[in-house]
Amino acid sequence: MSHHFTQTQGVSKKQNKRDRRSNPAKRSSSRKQSSLSYGVMEPRAMLAVVINEFVASNVTSFEDGYGSTPDWIELRNTGTSAVDLNGYHLSDNPANPFGWRFDQPAILGPQDYMVVFASGNNEVDPGGFFHTDFKLSAGGDYIGLFDQTGNLLSEFGSNGADYPAQVTDVPYGNGSNSLTLLNASSPSHYFVPSSDIGTTWTQLGFDAAAAGFTAGSSAIGYENNSNSATSYDNEILNPELPSGTTTAYLRTEFEIADASAIS
Repeated sequence: MSHHFTQTQGVSKKQNKRDRRSNPAKRSSSRKQSSLSYGVMEPRAMLAVVINEFVASNVTSFEDGYGSTPDWIELRNTGTSAVDLNGYHLSDNPANPFGWRFDQPAILGPQDYMVVFASGNNEVDPGGFFHTDFKLSAGGDYIGLFDQTGNLLSEFGSNGADYPAQVTDVPYGNGSNSLTLLNASSPSHYFVPSSDIGTTWTQLGFDAAAAGFTAGSSAIGYENNSNSATSYDNEILNPELPSGTTTAYLRTEFEIADASAIS
């Protein structure tokens, strides 16, 4: 039997709880556990390392070797050969590819992960975690991974633009273990109220159509500046809301086959 869920608020990327471990290349049991390993590396293997995800507002998601919770960046070797990160750079400035540098051997095995803390301390802590000399901003920032010669390998904040504002303890990244539940065309129902309608509409089993909700899609919005150089009519206006609308209730339903896999 499939389990039925209702989306009544914005969706954030699911937080992955992390074990408090001293090995910087090991991650929680929800992913393949990785470890520092040694092997013969091909020159092209460096292209396989990417920034997998990061947390720019870390309160409880992961601790460093001191038991503190600075923000962190997770690297992943997506290739089939081990990679030595010695000489690689992480930077919070797209104009400066030679930012913070791995200044000692750091072997990342194939399909392994490594957490680097963005604490601003520029050190290797007692737990073996690398710390950059810069911090991340939860309000929006840039992170880039560059090789020894300054070639860009991976970034968040495309073309030098900032990544979006972040949520505390919620990883932002590639989502290698994520599942898309909603998108812009997901069937939805919306309702423009004239007064408070309570919370019944958020409950499982609620019949939106019978309650007077209008069918539409989850890409709901409104154009509020007729003098704007860019018109979003017929783009984000789906469905179109009546002129003067300031509040709308949006109900989008989805199913998850295995509820036990969600935590």
